[in-house]
Amino acid sequence: MRGIHPSHPNSKGIEHLRAGDIDLGGAYLRRADLRYAELEGADLRYADLNGARMNYAKLQYANLSGADLRNASLKDSILRSAELQGSILRGAELQGAILRSAYLRDADLRGAWLYTANLRNADLRNADLRNTDLRNTDLRNADLEGAILRGAILRGANLDGAKLSGANFEEANFIGATGLTDSQEARIVEGGGIVE
Repeated sequence: MRGIHPSHPNSKGIEHLRAGDIDLGGAYLRRADLRYAELEGADLRYADLNGARMNYAKLQYANLSGADLRNASLKDSILRSAELQGSILRGAELQGAILRSAYLRDADLRGAWLYTANLRNADLRNADLRNTDLRNTDLRNADLEGAILRGAILRGANLDGAKLSGANFEEANFIGATGLTDSQEARIVEGGGIVE
């Protein structure tokens, strides 16, 4: 089933797929219905998951490096400690997703929806978060060094212990965000962001 096309009869109704069932590395799964899929530790490197529905999927420890997840719906999915380096998540819906300790270095998250997501201890170094909705997210101890936060909305986000050096704050909205140090607030304002 490697490289399965959405028009293939086996591409529908695979929402209860388990990681051991098939090799998904490089698979073509555009607009696939993977809701509730149990893909713990699955190898999904470079998979085409553009527009896939993956709400409530269990993807902890999965390798999604370089995967195309543009406009995918991952609401309330579990991506704890998932590998997402260099993945494309433009416009993805990740509201309520658990991305705790996920590796998102160099990921493209432009315009993604991460409202109330748990990104505690996540590695977001050099990630592109332009115009991303990060309202009320848990970013405690997250590493955002060198991240592009231009136009991102971080209202009510918890940034206690987060690393922000070298990040681009232009037009980023941090109103109501908690856990920022005085020096971080000063850097945000100097970089064109809004704190209060």
